[in-house]
Amino acid sequence: MASKRLRFNPMAEAELQDAAAWYEERSPGLGLRFVLAIRKKSDEILEAPERWPLAADSRRVLLGRFPYALVYREISGE
Repeated sequence: MASKRLRFNPMAEAELQDAAAWYEERSPGLGLRFVLAIRKKSDEILEAPERWPLAADSRRVLLGRFPYALVYREISGE
């Protein structure tokens, strides 16, 4: 059985990188905490992708401390 993978849309990945840089400029270390929050939620998605409600063909999970959400879709066969 193949393991699940998470792939970011290139535009979303660029937005996350910009946000991390913005947070880091405001407070040293905050950009890293933002990236770690993204990684933690990404791991949670991979562990149990059905945990969050389905709306249309996507699911959305909030980051908590940061005003961001990860919107994702499960794609079978990849």
